Amino acid sequence: MELAALCNTLLTVLEQFDETVLPLGLYACDDRVDATSRSKLQRQQEWRRGLAPYLEMQGYSVSKPRIEMKSDALGKLRGKHSTYRTEFHIPDFGLVNCTLIRFSKIKVRKYGSAYRVDIYEERAERWKEVDVSGHISELWKQPSLRTSHYIELVLLIGFDKAKNPLGQELLELQRDLKWEAKGVVYLTRIWQDKAERGFWVRLGVWARIVSNEQ
Repeated sequence: MELAALCNTLLTVLEQFDETVLPLGLYACDDRVDATSRSKLQRQQEWRRGLAPYLEMQGYSVSKPRIEMKSDALGKLRGKHSTYRTEFHIPDFGLVNCTLIRFSKIKVRKYGSAYRVDIYEERAERWKEVDVSGHISELWKQPSLRTSHYIELVLLIGFDKAKNPLGQELLELQRDLKWEAKGVVYLTRIWQDKAERGFWVRLGVWARIVSNEQ
């Protein structure tokens, strides 16, 4: 399996999962968990109910998600649920370190009996907070593992009112980081929300083979 094929497969699984859990979709998939029993262990449904089961069906071993921790204004570490890390092993590549980032520029609210995007709420300022640029830059940093080679991979799940969701943000990232010159495979996919709530979905995946061989 080529690296690009692996990336494309992950995007396909996520798109299929989005349709499987309608009307919630990827945007609200965590709401599948009953509110009275919800816990930290039941978040990350796109991984727990989407990607992980698929990978396990292929015979690959997978790990549980690890939430990224971030210091708050008081210096206390708190879970950053929009970003988490996990890993899986596949025969062709060995270890795959995966960072999954969820980012939304929109807020969906209930209007009568229907759910629609709140056209007056804008969350674009949160783009810097999720630090997609920093996570992508980690792909070509000094190898952190002693294995001969492994995969570093970043998955982005984004939501936006624009028909080219997160288009400007990703264009600026590509211009600033120039990841294509660093051996990074990049694939992206967009579609209109299948529950017709007034937004578009953007998936992006960046991956690179990291080698410790001299």
